[in-house]
Amino acid sequence: MEVELAKQAEKDVKNKEQTPQGKIEEHRARRRAKTITATEIYRNELKANAEKYKNDKEMLKWVNEDLEDWYKKGDWERII
Repeated sequence: MEVELAKQAEKDVKNKEQTPQGKIEEHRARRRAKTITATEIYRNELKANAEKYKNDKEMLKWVNEDLEDWYKKGDWERII
């Protein structure tokens, strides 16, 4: 749902005349959409990890640390 709202906001901004303000708003809308998408992936993976590794606390800790590193360092920004 949030991704759809972000995509719509991005489309709305693209339809505006490309003034300097419009360009900045478009950039911000694209970044917001990327951030929302990455956050949803992060949250979904945390839930999936909890279920998948519920009987292996050591592995759960490791995969969540890796996920946290990916999310907090912004690695996702380079690929989207």
